[in-house]
Amino acid sequence: MFGQALFRQIEMNETIEIRGQEAGDWEDLYAIRTATPGALPYIRPDWVREELAEPKKGAWPLVAVAHLADGPSVVARTNLQLGSGRREHCATLTLEQHPDLAGDAGRKLLCETVEVAEKWWNKRRLDVTLPAADSAAVALFGSLGFVQEARLRESVRVAGELVDEVILARLSGDAAASRSVEPGGRHPQSSPRSKPDVRIRGGSSDDWEAYHAIWSQPDVCWGTMQIPYPSADWNRERVRERTPPRFWPLVAEVDGRVVGNAGMRRDEHHRSHVGHAGMMVHSDYWGMGIGSALMAAVIDLAENWIGLTRIQLEVYTDNGRAIRLYEKNGFNTEGVCRAFSFRDGQYVDALLMARLCRVR
Repeated sequence: MFGQALFRQIEMNETIEIRGQEAGDWEDLYAIRTATPGALPYIRPDWVREELAEPKKGAWPLVAVAHLADGPSVVARTNLQLGSGRREHCATLTLEQHPDLAGDAGRKLLCETVEVAEKWWNKRRLDVTLPAADSAAVALFGSLGFVQEARLRESVRVAGELVDEVILARLSGDAAASRSVEPGGRHPQSSPRSKPDVRIRGGSSDDWEAYHAIWSQPDVCWGTMQIPYPSADWNRERVRERTPPRFWPLVAEVDGRVVGNAGMRRDEHHRSHVGHAGMMVHSDYWGMGIGSALMAAVIDLAENWIGLTRIQLEVYTDNGRAIRLYEKNGFNTEGVCRAFSFRDGQYVDALLMARLCRVR
């Protein structure tokens, strides 16, 4: 148990120490990554050294150190990527272990990491993404209560082939009682309204006031990841300074007024064919085709200009209006993420949807 002596005896009769990751562990982690079958090849040692020297915000990495005959060596590593905002109860797990040296250290490190996440970080949803074909990893997480929620089609490139991944999640505490609501929910389908002329253009940092007006609406908060009563200063900083790399912002204008926005973020490396989409429309303009125009632009940009072959997004299971829009544009449901977010006093589930495209 965490807080007691962090030394373990495993079947190999080696002493395993579990501790926080240190910058000096980079050589052992580089050895793990270069020895792992199916991992991205030809990685630069500098990448690993820089990653450990400047950990990602919200990361909580642990390592298992085996005391081998030639000295101590990191043989396994986990990382908790801690959620924030309305996903404060969530954390995403990764596990890396040396295929020849780890033995049972990976499982023991994983057990310790789950305990830290739930009993010290108070995380109620832990999830992991694994290769669908890695039955050993799926079984390992399954033995610790992780349940498969989704199968991501063609989500990662391995040795020239696009292969599937699976999302597994473990719920604990009050999140385990989350409920899935039938599509329809708060905003039932309404009669079509007259459709104005819509202009789609690239978003600008100068649009921050329009973004703030949209993001502040109660109905927009209900259907997205926004939080009520946002600070105008925070949203201005968010638009002007926090635009992620490989991110394309779009806005929809009606009569010169920004009434909706969308964004598409491109993944990197062996997931560079994947884009993550999201959008919001001012509720005064719902039913006027604004969302359809934004989605058409996102798909055109992703598939015809950037060369993406997979676009994915998440949508609450009771947001029937958005689900119908995505289905109309070729998105299929790949699974249900339980307790995906916290909204209006309860945990809510989300569909994971994706659209696949073949490059012509």
